[in-house]
Amino acid sequence: MIPYYGMPLNKYSGQQCNPYFYIPSQMNTEQLMLPTHGQISRNYQMVPPPDLKSIPFKQHWNSSGDSRYLRSCENLTSLTAVSRNPGIIDVWWIALNGSIQGAYSEEGERWTRYELAPAGTASFGNDKIKAVSRKENIIDVVWIGANGEVQGAYYVEGEPWTRYEIAPAGTASTTGISAMSRKKNTIDVVWIGVNGEVQGAYYEEGETWAQYELAPAGTASIGGITVVSRMPDIIDVIWIGANGEIQGTYYVEGKYWTHYEIAPAGTASIGGRITAVSRKLGIIDALWMGTNGEVQGAYYVEGGYWTRYEIAPENSANLLEGSITAVSRKENIIDIWWTGVHNTVQGAYWEDGAQWKQYNLLGSPSNAEYVCGSITAVSRKENNIDVWWMGLDDSVQGAYWEEGKRWTRYELPPRTPRIKVSKENGTILVTGTDFKPVSNGIRIVVESPSNEYRVYTNSVNGSFTTKIDVSWIPKYTNLYVSATDGTRVPTTQDITGFLWSKTVPITL
Repeated sequence: MIPYYGMPLNKYSGQQCNPYFYIPSQMNTEQLMLPTHGQISRNYQMVPPPDLKSIPFKQHWNSSGDSRYLRSCENLTSLTAVSRNPGIIDVWWIALNGSIQGAYSEEGERWTRYELAPAGTASFGNDKIKAVSRKENIIDVVWIGANGEVQGAYYVEGEPWTRYEIAPAGTASTTGISAMSRKKNTIDVVWIGVNGEVQGAYYEEGETWAQYELAPAGTASIGGITVVSRMPDIIDVIWIGANGEIQGTYYVEGKYWTHYEIAPAGTASIGGRITAVSRKLGIIDALWMGTNGEVQGAYYVEGGYWTRYEIAPENSANLLEGSITAVSRKENIIDIWWTGVHNTVQGAYWEDGAQWKQYNLLGSPSNAEYVCGSITAVSRKENNIDVWWMGLDDSVQGAYWEEGKRWTRYELPPRTPRIKVSKENGTILVTGTDFKPVSNGIRIVVESPSNEYRVYTNSVNGSFTTKIDVSWIPKYTNLYVSATDGTRVPTTQDITGFLWSKTVPITL
């Protein structure tokens, strides 16, 4: 049985769906009862998928017309991560309600979650949030706001987060943002402006943010942008041009920006993504998605020319909803991951003197492995890697690797939804927070678990307030109220397989 809750709206058919099935949009909630404590969901009718070949992006179906791989995310959301010292990892992501959520883990300890910014703060899409750690005890997180502003927050160990604004509303486009710290006292942030210009801002400790323009309107595509430092006094900003060329500009401290081209028009998908790493001083590798779903790259050695290469052939990357990221854990190794055509995490690694070797990070596709937004990675030690991606239903999925061992999957713990319940003239008022912006099930137990019923309500920006008529229930009856948004958890955590709020008792 496949639960109704949490299933995204398919952007092509307009129907509620999960990665394998379609459900008629006209079906009401009475036909889609959420499984709860001791109860089984009622059956519902499945309908065939639409004609796969009517979909304008070939990567959403395979040559046999197999519908198992057709899926679409409700919204693409972004995440980022840093390791500020070898024993700590920090991850942040944009939730479906536009809030910025965070989690950190110290080696050997559980993940701890928190909210960095409230609902409605950030915009949706890939690569909309980036983080840097310029010192072991300082973190900066920057993002594109809901109205095109460029915002940020910094954290100094032992102190609360402090938010700030880098550029006002209407500055940034719907494309990505990138950031880096080339020295302990500086940060550079770059983004694509609303008219295709390439813009940036830099910060030096003790000063205010200073904004600048790197390339004029019409220069950049709706694709990605990245920034990398190959030496402490040099910055390279690389982006996908308006015609699919790979362009860049570099800055040497005390001098002017110098523009260059890595690959000509028609090279990259204008909606694809790009990333870059510097594995040793004076060397850069830029990596991007090609026009036909290839994964391509180019490297530069100080004093030489850019040399192009291919990592994965045509139809390897998802150009519609894809992401790409890379790390260099040693001077002679590069690891890269991207969104495959079936929205799974694909990877490849390179060792100096050898060819690129490609792999599927997590085997055959399943719900948990589907990517609904960005992929990010960190290497906190030279013998291990952590990779994360945005999954279905606002989940944050991860996998870690230690040299000589296999990849191990995990999921960041979901935030537990919360409710408050009060009485009001023959009704109870249920207020919920920290819910996903989907239809939510409220479970009301009357005296004992054998006597219960459910009410359904929609949340806006993760919250709802619902009045429920209880005038038909005798006075002084004990009620027990809980709610869920359909988030899946192991049955060892809850026998229903869903994450519920705490149960709130109330006497009428």
